[in-house]
Amino acid sequence: MTRAVGPPAPADPTVTLPAIAVVCTACGGAGRVTVRDWRCACGAAWTPVVPPFDPGAIAHGTRTVWRYAANLPPLGPVPPVTLGEGGTPLADVPLAGRRVWAKLEHLQPSGAYKDRGAAVLAAALAGSGVTDAVEDSSGNAGASLAACLARAGIALRLFVPAGTPVAKRRQALAHGAVVVADAPSRQAATDRAQAAIGPATAYASHVYSPWFLAGQMTLAWEIWEDLGRRAPDHVVVPAGHGLLLLGLYHGFEALARAGLVERVPALHGAQADACAPLAAAFARGAAAPVPAAPR
Repeated sequence: MTRAVGPPAPADPTVTLPAIAVVCTACGGAGRVTVRDWRCACGAAWTPVVPPFDPGAIAHGTRTVWRYAANLPPLGPVPPVTLGEGGTPLADVPLAGRRVWAKLEHLQPSGAYKDRGAAVLAAALAGSGVTDAVEDSSGNAGASLAACLARAGIALRLFVPAGTPVAKRRQALAHGAVVVADAPSRQAATDRAQAAIGPATAYASHVYSPWFLAGQMTLAWEIWEDLGRRAPDHVVVPAGHGLLLLGLYHGFEALARAGLVERVPALHGAQADACAPLAAAFARGAAAPVPAAPR
């Protein structure tokens, strides 16, 4: 695998950076990577290798995502970083004659479900000695990472498209992030963030990081606990890059492999008309997402 440029190696060769077991989503390559290995040599993102879920390892003294620390993919020597994310209510909301539960993720510290992944990624970066990071986002993920990285004492430069709502920029600014908002499109923001990676600057990418995806899995485990250790029949979630959808799949799949649920629930991702490459690919029966128009 090819190592991307990132934070320098520790001066002491006996110091081991946190590492996570992964598989490439495209070529199938496998190994253990650190925060410096933000993508596979083929250019694709990593998926963390998740062990079967052990209900006896749940830390019952907390309702944060770290309740499931022992069931996350082994993260290495990572000190928890938390703002209290996780533990959101599951509300019983009858809808059109059906029993529906709503997981109130808007009650996360930053107001977004992405706090789950951001907390785990921030912990991995902090455990690696990172003090400066860059990220690209269209809004919510950037604000979430700004909050968690501030908690970890890590400076963040956030690259966003010029059209990003001012309220979302202000949220990241309030947490001390430097917001660069002159990119003409979402892809341009990504390109500029990746160009800013350097010897002392890590890429805190919510899209590429297997650490972020690992944190998103905790939502599946919370739902399972909320329902009396049962899985729902269906789960409907918003999808941008689809990381919450992936996190739910891997989380429920870990429960299924442990024999704690009969099967992974049917997962339904909902995308906005303005940017719906996953929905378009599904409608066409395509194996890969349909490219979205630059925005």
